Amino acid sequence: MAGHTGFYSRVIGARQSAYAEIDLFARSLERRAKFERGASQAVYNFYSPVGAVQTGPGASASVVQNLEGAARQELAEALGRIADQLSDTIGLDAARSAELRDAVKEAQEELQKVRPTGTMLMAKLQGAASLISAAVQVAPALRSGYDAVRAILVAHGISLP
Repeated sequence: MAGHTGFYSRVIGARQSAYAEIDLFARSLERRAKFERGASQAVYNFYSPVGAVQTGPGASASVVQNLEGAARQELAEALGRIADQLSDTIGLDAARSAELRDAVKEAQEELQKVRPTGTMLMAKLQGAASLISAAVQVAPALRSGYDAVRAILVAHGISLP
């Protein structure tokens, strides 16, 4: 009987192994069917300002944005015009004017670095633009400066409020 026990154990083990393989195969077919059903519903994402296109589920894109020399200089000059306009602006209280002047100065300083930190630059530009956008509501004279900054950034794929 001892020989039979070993034989039967191997049969049971082989049968369980076969069932596991069949189960695994059936589940892979189920997953494939779900994926193919989902694939028929195509998803397309176009990020035109930066030139990225994503197609289908699970697609990804990596984008690196750089403001190069001429654009950085143009942006620094546009911020400088805003800073100049602040002294002549009527309707903007002194505290708000000082806060805006500081934000513009910090953005200009980051722009003038040989190698500006991209994340820091974007944060400072967006912060300054938000303050300018809010200031335009009470001091419309700043609108032209804000529009100039916004146009430069939008051309490089960076949207502002």
